Amino acid sequence: MTKKQKEMYESYKRAFNRGPKTELREVYGNYSHAKQEALDYCKSLQSRLNGYDGTIVGHSAHFFSYAFKYADFNTGNMCLCYCTHANDYKFAID
Repeated sequence: MTKKQKEMYESYKRAFNRGPKTELREVYGNYSHAKQEALDYCKSLQSRLNGYDGTIVGHSAHFFSYAFKYADFNTGNMCLCYCTHANDYKFAID
């Protein structure tokens, strides 16, 4: 794992251990339609990858990050998908 991947994984574990937040209303008082569409995309990706233990990892007024675990279809390795406003990062966490 790279340093950035380790930081993302640690951030995910902290957020998940505090109690998973899977809905925007859990972190925002009000939120835009665009944010809801972004979260729907993350959850759709989670479903396509047979992911689990998804949570909103961090959020600001403009952006949020969402991450979940999944098993790589080809290798069986446990992986993390970390979705930001700019990219979806997928990497092994074994």
